[in-house]
Amino acid sequence: KSKIPYDIELPYDTLKSSLKVTDAIGCTSELTQMMTNYTLTSIVSVDPNLFYLCSGNPLTFSATDFTDQGSHLVYNWNFGDGNSATGDSVQHSFLSAGTYTVTLHYAEYGSWCGADSIRVFHVQNYPVAGFLTGVDTVNTLCAPQQINFEDTSTVNGIKAQAFTYTQWDFGNGQFSSGDNDFTTHTFERGTYLVRMRVSSSYGCADTAYHTYKMIAPDGKFTIDDNDLCKGDSVKFTLYDTIDVVNYLWDFGDGTDTLNVNNLSHAYTFLPPSGSTVAKLIMYGEQGECPRSLDTIIYIRYIEAAFTVNNGNDTAVCFGQTDTITNLSLSSLANAFIWDFGDGTPFSNTASPVF
Repeated sequence: KSKIPYDIELPYDTLKSSLKVTDAIGCTSELTQMMTNYTLTSIVSVDPNLFYLCSGNPLTFSATDFTDQGSHLVYNWNFGDGNSATGDSVQHSFLSAGTYTVTLHYAEYGSWCGADSIRVFHVQNYPVAGFLTGVDTVNTLCAPQQINFEDTSTVNGIKAQAFTYTQWDFGNGQFSSGDNDFTTHTFERGTYLVRMRVSSSYGCADTAYHTYKMIAPDGKFTIDDNDLCKGDSVKFTLYDTIDVVNYLWDFGDGTDTLNVNNLSHAYTFLPPSGSTVAKLIMYGEQGECPRSLDTIIYIRYIEAAFTVNNGNDTAVCFGQTDTITNLSLSSLANAFIWDFGDGTPFSNTASPVF
């Protein structure tokens, strides 16, 4: 018995092979057999069907069996990153960026006829999203507030701008995009969750977040009178407040009151100009973002005084005319009523003759 080795490409599906044997005295025998030529096939699939992907993403590799000849296949996977596996369905993840050639060698059990299937995968690492501002450590900001954002995202430990696309969501219905290192946005009153998403050309993405709170303390106040005589009181009332935690009344006379509403204040001083300015100052919780409103308070002072005959003599003869000098203290006095004590009609002149 002997084996005749050969390795040829068979051009036909079937091949007739004949063996003729002749002995030493010329006796012969011949055997003819038909041999079938077949090609192993296995359909390889990948789920998800991606060839440009992100590091760490799991892939499921599957290969179909070959049973046309009543046999089956064995499978050996080489993932091109130092890892391998066996079986008709395996999972694998590429853990770092690179280009990987995945080779499946499958062979028929018994005959060990085999073939290869090759796929190439391109892998990018995920970017690490990040941004900084000069107010990241400030709990409460004053509106309107302009914030400058610096993109600090990285890929493989280096600045990511050259490898990524950046999208900003400022949390107020406004958006921005591009690959600039810096972007600026102005915020009004409110609380905003700012999101920055960076993504690579393969769709590998990461998002950074930060919340910013903007306040703008505001309100209104009324007074029941602003034209007073010295010693009169004014009632102060605060209403329609927004973002106001603390407030201070500065009455303009050197005194103030904190966090008291609907209060009355008596003005017992006389300002040299005849008026002073009362202020309402409203703050946030920590005294931030002060907002001031003011109003003018007029304070009048009047003191009645007069002399008769220049103060030289108050005794007069019947029928004598006396000179009365009005010495009242008020630059704004414009009404006078004189009662002479003898039943004669009152006088409304500034300095009457009696």
